[in-house]
Amino acid sequence: MISNQSGISRGLMTIEEVEAVNRRLIDMLAERGAKVDGIYYCPHHPEYGDRIACTCRKPDIGMLIRAQEEFDIDLSRSFVVGDKWSDVQCGTNAGALTSLVLTGYGKSDYQRCIDGGIKIDYLAENLYDSVTNFVKQKLSAGGGFH
Repeated sequence: MISNQSGISRGLMTIEEVEAVNRRLIDMLAERGAKVDGIYYCPHHPEYGDRIACTCRKPDIGMLIRAQEEFDIDLSRSFVVGDKWSDVQCGTNAGALTSLVLTGYGKSDYQRCIDGGIKIDYLAENLYDSVTNFVKQKLSAGGGFH
């Protein structure tokens, strides 16, 4: 999982609070049989706090590169799912398939993707719809996925 967490730079939360939420999320998913290999977050924001212009903040692909190196992921055989234009652009920038979910910010960011020419490979009602689509797509093509 990758996430921009600019609230850290803006002083709205601490790194420790973000990591506590991430641990709880991993535990909740594990209770339901799901495994998360890693969670990567970008604490930076170009206009707040340390004002770092980093390469980890989506739509840049720094967090995906870290995951790729740590888990030997083939990004061209991966998919990125999110509810914001920056998620979709990040996936495109990394050479992965992309899906915009219409939950969260998805409905409002859909128009931003269209206006900005951001390619969406699959528009989904929710995360389940998105993942189900990609699994079916990859399995029918006889390939694996990340």
